[in-house]
Amino acid sequence: RDPGLDWHPHDEEVFFLGGCIRLHDRIYRPGDYLYRPPGILHGEPATAPELVGAVVASLAPLAPSG
Repeated sequence: RDPGLDWHPHDEEVFFLGGCIRLHDRIYRPGDYLYRPPGILHGEPATAPELVGAVVASLAPLAPSG
């Protein structure tokens, strides 16, 4: 198991409202949309070019409930 990789048992949907972030080789800006189906292995945390950051609307659980 690579500690830099992660997966989720649920969909992830993100709509970018403001700012920008880099995920892998793509920069997401306002109006962009990201979707990952359940079980997709992914890694590399997002970075913010020039310390801009991003405002997002996430349609996925952000933390385990319970």
